[in-house]
Formats: sequence, C-alpha cells, structure tokens
Amino acid sequence: MTVPKCDKREDIAVATYISQISSKLFVIGFFVFANLCVAETYTHELTGLKFEDKVDDLTKTIVTNYENNKAGLGVSVDYRGEGKKLTIYVYNLRIKNLSTDLNDPFVIENFKNAIQEIYSLHTQVKMKDPVPIPYQGKNSRSDWLMAVFETNDRGRIQNSYLMSTTYKNFFVKLRYTYDLDFKQTAEPTGGRAFEYIADQFKP
Repeated sequence: MTVPKCDKREDIAVATYISQISSKLFVIGFFVFANLCVAETYTHELTGLKFEDKVDDLTKTIVTNYENNKAGLGVSVDYRGEGKKLTIYVYNLRIKNLSTDLNDPFVIENFKNAIQEIYSLHTQVKMKDPVPIPYQGKNSRSDWLMAVFETNDRGRIQNSYLMSTTYKNFFVKLRYTYDLDFKQTAEPTGGRAFEYIADQFKP
C-alpha cells in the first residue's frame, strides 16, 4: 500500500482552519455562558433583594460587583429597554448600622453625593427640589428620598429619577432615565420597576 505524501502547506492550512473554528466556538460559548449567567435571578445575599431577568419591559443586562475593587461599594444591577434604562445600587460604604431615618445626616449626605454625581455626568442638568416619598405596598412599607432631573445627553432630552433609601443596613439607590420621546410608556414602566423593588422590603 502506498501512503500518499502530504503537502506541508496543506497541513498548515488545515491547522489554521481548525484553530479559527476553535476560536469562534470559544467566543460563541463564552457569550452564551455570559447571557445565561445574566438571565438567572440575582439575589443580594445580605438583603434578600431579588433581581429577575425581566422587570416589566426592562431586561437585565449586567450585574457588577464593585466589592472586588473597593469594599463598601456593593453591587449594581442594570436593566435596559427601548429608550430607557434602570440601574439599582446596593451598598453600605462599610457602615455597619445605617439609619432608616431620612433626616439622618449620613443618609442625607449620601443622597446629596448621588445628586452631585448626576451633575458631574451631564453638562446640562435641571433638578426639581428633592422630596420624601412614602411607599405603602401590600406587604411592605418604606420611605424614600427622590429627586427628578432633566438632562441633555448629546442633544437628547431625558427625564431621570433618583431614589434612595436604606434597608437592612444597606443603601438602596435607583436611577431611572428615559428619552422624552418615550415618556408615555416609560413613566408607567418606571413606576412598576420601583414597586418591584419596594415591595420586597420586609418589616
């Protein structure tokens, strides 16, 4: 039996092709794995707050753990929808006992810092005076500080809500922003997203 001779150039071409296919399969597998991880319900262990894949017509896109970089910065959970976005932050700034009183100086300072962050992110900002918001759900009750902004993002006028409270010795902060073109549908979405979080608060 005669064994055919192999052209080295063919060997190299085949090896390159296999390498390219393997790389593509790895990338595809990575993104599938990442999406599966995001799609799972994320539970914040110390508060018990749950963040499902969908909240109304918003879809969870990423969970970021800032504790890996600096203790006390907690986590953020991002949701996106057409013309709107929601980010929820849960953190304690390494403070063991946070007051539930909205008039507590440290609670107020934290809220002011959050407001300042919004001003630092946008060149054009209009803000309505912050107000306390009491929430009464079916099985929960909580008090929040809220400020409403109008921002200009590269020519797009947006409404933005900032809401903050404390729960189980953690700050819970919501930032909900939408393009004014989507106001009719975005306002109800924001209300239901807020209720989704606030309804989880247990006495």
